[in-house]
Amino acid sequence: MTGQWRAVVLFFNSFMVLGTIFVVDTPTALQHEVINSPDITSAGGNSSNTTSDNGCKVCLGLGAVRYNLLHSSLRWTSAILSLPVGYLIDRLGNGRSAILLASLPFLGSVLFAASAVSHTPITLAMYIVMVIGRILLAFGETPLCFVQGRVVAHWFSEESLLPLSFIILSQRGGSMLTFFVSATIADKLGFGVAIWSGTCLCGLGVVSAIFLALTLRKVQTNQNSQKTDINYTTLADIKAVPRTFWVHVCMIALLYGQIISFHANLPEYLLLQYGFSATTSSYITGCAILPFLAGPLVAIALSKTHCIGVLVTCAAAVIIPLLALLGFCPSVHPLILTISFGLANCVTELGMWQVAVLLVPSSCFGTVTGIMYFGRKHRRRTYFTSGRIFTTEIQHTGK
Repeated sequence: MTGQWRAVVLFFNSFMVLGTIFVVDTPTALQHEVINSPDITSAGGNSSNTTSDNGCKVCLGLGAVRYNLLHSSLRWTSAILSLPVGYLIDRLGNGRSAILLASLPFLGSVLFAASAVSHTPITLAMYIVMVIGRILLAFGETPLCFVQGRVVAHWFSEESLLPLSFIILSQRGGSMLTFFVSATIADKLGFGVAIWSGTCLCGLGVVSAIFLALTLRKVQTNQNSQKTDINYTTLADIKAVPRTFWVHVCMIALLYGQIISFHANLPEYLLLQYGFSATTSSYITGCAILPFLAGPLVAIALSKTHCIGVLVTCAAAVIIPLLALLGFCPSVHPLILTISFGLANCVTELGMWQVAVLLVPSSCFGTVTGIMYFGRKHRRRTYFTSGRIFTTEIQHTGK
């Protein structure tokens, strides 16, 4: 593949997941509006020009339990889908998988947006539609990332760190974008505009997936290659994966329970514990993604050191004292801790994908990364357990 075609493939491969991640993290960025009830004391009802006692113009009134259930529905669906969809990606190939797995989240984003802006507070029927939308988003939040990694494994296997940094940047860029703009859009233009903007980005992701599929077919035609990216993974292929990779999978499973819980509950924690506004809390949470902007530079540095395992281990170890400082040392500003957390997360994320590309054959990449993500997602039950306790305990104690 020439440099020109590689750049085109990398662009569309990176962009197609951005909108899905944006919508996935929108409830977290607007956590104050999603959780609180519309306790209106002034006349006029819960209109866009009326502010409730809780400080939000539009309050969906889900509460801490239903909020965490909203996340759990997506995370558990992602975990369940990881195994079968990883195998399906190997069977369908990169292009068809990209179109399918970008279209389903777009439909989910439409259902989520329609239910979220239909009526406040949210009725039971609309909440069920919202959950269904979140379940459909799970097809893009994880399996679409498998497709991104599989494209890199097929077309950039010689120098994979830099392309991997761009797809990770797109994944984290969706989170950063929603944390930085959703609260502002909701405040200035309205809650509905903030919700539907994510749906528009999901639509652009579908367009990007279509162009990626067409580009990959064009490249294969130009090269007159008989090689195909459609494979039939067998148990023997999985057994051939080095045992060191499965040790790596165990590390990922243990690490990401803490990382996801951090992102899920930080906005409300900052609002209650530090007294920040909802917008400021969203901004600070988004700063955890800022180090991913330097992801390409980190990738270049890692490619020169040849000791990525040591660096990933150190980055994972640093996360422990950062969480302790955030919980027990209010004298340290949370912005400093959040950015430091993001830098450590950037290194661990790059290491996770690089190890997968180096150790997993491209022929069974989807299936094996599905197993890897199943372990990672399984730890995300923290969303409902510790996440629920985390949010409700602070509200009861007033700390």
